[in-house]
Amino acid sequence: MKVTCSKSKNSTTYYITKSFRENGKCTSKIVERLGSLDEIKARCGDADPLQWAAQYAMRLTAEDKEKKRKVSVTFDPAKAIKTGEQRRYNAGYLFLQGVYSKLGLPAICKDICSRRRNKFDLNAILSALVYTRILWPASKRTSYQDSSRFLGGRGFELEDVYRSLDILSDESDYIQSEMFKNSLRMGERDTSVVFYDCTNFYFEAEKAVEGSMRQYGHSKENRPSPIVLMGLLMDSNGLPISFCMHPGNTSEQGTLKPLLEKVRKQMNVEKIVVCTDGGLSSLENRKDNSNHNRHFITVQSLKGKKIAAHLQGWALDKTGWRLFPTGDKERDEAQKDMEFEIDSDKSLDYADRKFYKERWINENGFQQRLIVTFSYKYRKYLRARRNRQVEAAKKMVDRGDVPRLGNSPNSPKRFVNVDHATKEGEVAEFESMSLDTGAIEQEERFDGFYAICTDLVNSPSYILRKNGERWEVEDCFRILKTDFRSRPVYVWNDERIKAHFLTCFISLLVFKLLKRSLPQHTTSGSLRKALSEMDLIKVRGEGYIPAYNATELTAMLHSEFGFYTNREIITPRMIKESIAMSKYTK
Repeated sequence: MKVTCSKSKNSTTYYITKSFRENGKCTSKIVERLGSLDEIKARCGDADPLQWAAQYAMRLTAEDKEKKRKVSVTFDPAKAIKTGEQRRYNAGYLFLQGVYSKLGLPAICKDICSRRRNKFDLNAILSALVYTRILWPASKRTSYQDSSRFLGGRGFELEDVYRSLDILSDESDYIQSEMFKNSLRMGERDTSVVFYDCTNFYFEAEKAVEGSMRQYGHSKENRPSPIVLMGLLMDSNGLPISFCMHPGNTSEQGTLKPLLEKVRKQMNVEKIVVCTDGGLSSLENRKDNSNHNRHFITVQSLKGKKIAAHLQGWALDKTGWRLFPTGDKERDEAQKDMEFEIDSDKSLDYADRKFYKERWINENGFQQRLIVTFSYKYRKYLRARRNRQVEAAKKMVDRGDVPRLGNSPNSPKRFVNVDHATKEGEVAEFESMSLDTGAIEQEERFDGFYAICTDLVNSPSYILRKNGERWEVEDCFRILKTDFRSRPVYVWNDERIKAHFLTCFISLLVFKLLKRSLPQHTTSGSLRKALSEMDLIKVRGEGYIPAYNATELTAMLHSEFGFYTNREIITPRMIKESIAMSKYTK
């Protein structure tokens, strides 16, 4: 800062001015009006007024550097904002950048670029795609536009974004393995039990393409659009490990083995227990996961033809049940070896307790342990849900609504019979509908029962608890689909489809790691909302003013990462320090 003067015919006025660069040009602004010499003398006493003013300017400069100077900003209500001038920036991405940097992604991108001849900044593009996917999920074009809201500028063009997708697709396995290795330095990753599940994503397109990943298949959302299949592997801490992509018409059961082999070779994850749902519990998968230092926990359906009739009878038998321990030593010791008979008379006494029975079974020469549980509370829930579905099925029959689509496990249509022929076998002119009471009675037999197969010898309580943690995989899919809006997919060729889901996977890991650093009660929605709304308004020559509400969550974020954007005004120096700290990796 320095002293300048403005002369007129009758007077000379002195000011403290500050020089700075804006848009690559040098300019200056008035920090304080000192007034005329007489006004300065009134402030400095017997000292030389110009010498005092110079020393005062030096003191303001020192205070400004030490972030102690109070800033006074003047605005002109008659002056219009320049067209196209950007004044609003987002600071929430800095916390994502802190996790992104610790995962080593800048170094990973640098290594990839050293092996290729691309002229664009791969790290700038990948980081922008990750941050915008979390904060303002949209298409690649819109993400490119939104990336201008980040401090420090963009540094790449839209065509570079599309070119980078081919590279990201080729390097997907390398990026996943390096991220996993780097994440080990950020905290414990419990891979003793891993969870695997599949889902699918639909396209904004009407036709499948032969030979591509965009195929028709069984949509979990019952959509007629082409889909692509994703398999996701997660550790016991709820953090994703790896993922795989397959055409939409691929069977889920064949996707597990190749992914586990890739994880074993590239990430050195071997001694694990693989936990899956019933859709991935084929005999082949169970046998494979009983070798190679692996074990399995999987859901076993008690209905249908996948389980022998004598095992169904054993599971439904009312005798031979035991109670899970409650943690009350005296109570558990008294019931330790007691066998119970489940019936309606005990539903009130044991309404919140869970029963179990177990045995070893032989399936085509393969030995495994079958654990069946029963809960009065679960039975009550299933019956209440079915009653609603039966009522909906009755209304279909009364209205004559013919179900056209296949029956899902929870659809009321499974309780509706539709006859299309006469007793003589001729084609009927009209369709007749009736309630399938047999299907209802068959389902009622299994109310309250749940079965798990495993090759572990651990306690039933441990196995049931680990199986219950599968919900976190579903939570990952919910975040990808709902929060990150990864569907519908707008890219078409296979390389860009894989790259799209790689950026979604990285976003999921970054977001989950950030969430893990905060208290457990922090929800995904509240965290995303706080980050996306953490905007700053640029004040020409002075810095940035926060334009968001400070909350306990924003205070925790600043405390965790050690930089602060919640000051009344943030100087350019403070912004530079915050950006540098967000890139600090140690």
